[in-house]
Amino acid sequence: MTLSSNPVNISNKMKIFIDMGLKVKHLTIRLSQEQFKKLADTLVIEQRTKSSLMREILCEYIDGKESRNKKRNQKAII
Repeated sequence: MTLSSNPVNISNKMKIFIDMGLKVKHLTIRLSQEQFKKLADTLVIEQRTKSSLMREILCEYIDGKESRNKKRNQKAII
């Protein structure tokens, strides 16, 4: 828990400061040994972290999904 400048009033006696925006999120995935080896080699070559790669992949997937949904909705309207 981190402190924030916005107090939360608890039973009119005590105010606490909570910032829920900084919660850490974790993602666990299962990879085969071959997939992990390829991933590790690629990360070393590209000098990237697993986290930065996963964030980029998720953003591309989500953006692509939104784009596909828009196209699907446009076809349904026509």
